[in-house]
Amino acid sequence: MATPVAALRGERPLEAVFGPEPVTADFAVGGGGLLTLRPRHFEGASADLVAARAAMPSFIERYGAIDVPVGILFGTGDRILDPEVHGRGMRSRIPGLKLELVEGGHMLPLTQPDRVAELVREVALEAADR
Repeated sequence: MATPVAALRGERPLEAVFGPEPVTADFAVGGGGLLTLRPRHFEGASADLVAARAAMPSFIERYGAIDVPVGILFGTGDRILDPEVHGRGMRSRIPGLKLELVEGGHMLPLTQPDRVAELVREVALEAADR
């Protein structure tokens, strides 16, 4: 049922995930969007969500022990994750976190790839200097 229902819903779920930015023109093929229509994808994503509920508390407890450079680029208009909790809130959990808040949504790697690549380079250079 997941595949036909997803196909019938069309762009609406994508607009929620990408918003407030537009869905990228090549998301279906170049961004792998069509792969999400596979039944195995739905099964895997569902299993991940169930497992995450149990696993996340132990992950969160260990954030403070991270001793490598970490950078987070977070869209202030993200409709999936809360910028206060999952963006600014991470400052108190990860020592030395490089947090950048930008206008945009949840899919920054697809909507702002140059900015994402720049942050990856910055954090990699910081790690190399250690």
